[in-house]
Amino acid sequence: MKKIALMIIMSLSTFIYGETVTTEEAQHRLPPVVFSIDIPKTVSANTDYDFKWSVMGYHDGYTLVINVYDKNGKQIASEKVNSYKSEAGQYSWGNIQSKRFFYSTKLKFNFTGSQDLMIRFFASPKNDNVDDTFLSCLVPGGLGYESGDSTGRKIKISGR
Repeated sequence: MKKIALMIIMSLSTFIYGETVTTEEAQHRLPPVVFSIDIPKTVSANTDYDFKWSVMGYHDGYTLVINVYDKNGKQIASEKVNSYKSEAGQYSWGNIQSKRFFYSTKLKFNFTGSQDLMIRFFASPKNDNVDDTFLSCLVPGGLGYESGDSTGRKIKISGR
């Protein structure tokens, strides 16, 4: 019964959106979403760490900026990164399929004393004629990291 209901919903969705959805509408429907994160939960000052993550969205690509802030809100690390791989995403809107992009970089932090550090991801769509500014990525719960606040756009790691 669940399969039949799901098939009906998917067919209805395709019927409603199939002819009217454009790539541009899908791109501006949802900001880029962090889909997976593989970063250290505890870091030390002045040590290199590997950061890996993926982002899903409707654009053909994103340039990402990862920023790290100390307890006072001062930016202590930042890196601009391009994806090294992409694949079909798990979201769709009508007949428009999302894409998942994979990123990797090394970061070193400049801070003193034990403190919580905030991580934020910002994405800029490539070849978007409407908006090419950096957008704050959504970071959903359930990725194994503590939320930095209630906005759904920050995660917290420990600086030791």
